[in-house]
Amino acid sequence: MTESSEELLQLRRHARRTARSLAGQTPTARATHALAEQMKVSPAREYLRQVKLPYKSFGDYRLQPYRVSPADAQMFNFREALHAHRFITAGKYTALTQQGSIWMTDTPAELVDHIPFVEHVYYHGGYVLVLGLGLGMVVQAVLEMPHVQGCTVVELSPEVIQLVAPTYKRRYGKRLNVVNADALSWEPDHLYSAVWADIWPSLSGDNLPEVARLKRRYKEHGWFGAWGVEIIRASLVEYQNERRYIKRITSS
Repeated sequence: MTESSEELLQLRRHARRTARSLAGQTPTARATHALAEQMKVSPAREYLRQVKLPYKSFGDYRLQPYRVSPADAQMFNFREALHAHRFITAGKYTALTQQGSIWMTDTPAELVDHIPFVEHVYYHGGYVLVLGLGLGMVVQAVLEMPHVQGCTVVELSPEVIQLVAPTYKRRYGKRLNVVNADALSWEPDHLYSAVWADIWPSLSGDNLPEVARLKRRYKEHGWFGAWGVEIIRASLVEYQNERRYIKRITSS
């Protein structure tokens, strides 16, 4: 293939992907839209909201304000329109950072990601297990439901526990149990009605092997879900579609 042919191929590929993404027709965009639509109609949506945590730091971690200006939101959403469609709105949020890198925020995009688990708990209640504390958005959501018996959180970082857990312990008391351990090796003390895994800083295909390991490890428990798996799997399908498209147009 000549250099000009390669450039033309890349241009055609980029134009096709851009048009499909802007129209919301890529697998990734459809997966994101499905979660957003679930959030709109779910009775559990009222429980997923921003957190109220004191801004402070401990070790490498920090709780800090995360301000999104209208211009920032516009630029972010423009980029997302070309990819996953995880849109945000301007406003003041909270971020958990590690050495300056964001691990988690409570922007609308991340709130929506957790609706599958929160909706399941809304309908089924029980005693639930959350793998990864983060900002505690999911803990807050499920323990605001009076029919939820309690929640155990397994968090690897003692710094995150020191920063985040005290606020929720004061609020929910004995209904919240926080364990400093590795979710991939921790031994549960009893069966849980539902398990939610959120131990990763970003959405990546590299997360899926650990998702599979966690699902096998907690297979004796109830419903299992993990942060972002629908979007990650859709992005892999999108990648395979792109490869098939390139093969088709190069062989024609």
